[in-house]
Amino acid sequence: RHNFLQLRLLLVSVLFLAIGHSQGDHQHARSSAVHSLPVKNPEEMESRFWRENAQSTLAAKLAALELAHTKKAKNVILFLGDGMSIHTVTATRNLLGDSSAKVYFEQFPYTGLSKTYCVNRQVADSACTATAYLGGVKGNYGTIGVNANVPRYDCKAAYEAANQVDGIAKWAQDVGKDVGLVTSARVTHASPAGVYAHISDRNWENDAEVISGKC
Repeated sequence: RHNFLQLRLLLVSVLFLAIGHSQGDHQHARSSAVHSLPVKNPEEMESRFWRENAQSTLAAKLAALELAHTKKAKNVILFLGDGMSIHTVTATRNLLGDSSAKVYFEQFPYTGLSKTYCVNRQVADSACTATAYLGGVKGNYGTIGVNANVPRYDCKAAYEAANQVDGIAKWAQDVGKDVGLVTSARVTHASPAGVYAHISDRNWENDAEVISGKC
């Protein structure tokens, strides 16, 4: 039995060695078998490129900041990448063929990130997040334009003015500004509806849906 156990240990050791040999060690920096891919931008190999690029970026940002203090904006346009996380943008850069490449909107003078979660859920949806980035108040999953005092499907709670959340469109109208909404989805969809709606279920996009929801 002792000899049989030794034989099994020997076979397992040989198996691990075979697997290790078949996979190779090319994924580790210490390996002598590293095969580098061709450099797409040869200038990136020089330290001077990165330092000049950093100085150019800083100069552009400072110039934009100075401009913001000397000129008044005529319009404010908010571009929303719904569900566009850092990982999505990184994957897009990789698809472009170079991690140093920039997606077009990354060249905008101002960009921002939003921490997305609902009051009652860690993984958010387009409804509660629209309320957050347009109105500055987080709500419950599946609700639009209302605070967390409104559970999903509770239409009576959504009707209460104290629970309704006004957003930047309403704020602009209150001071006499014109407001517009452009969407590539239907205007009643969760993200665009965050501009104007106060409702306890994102799927109530028409009267028939509201009636079937017993509201």
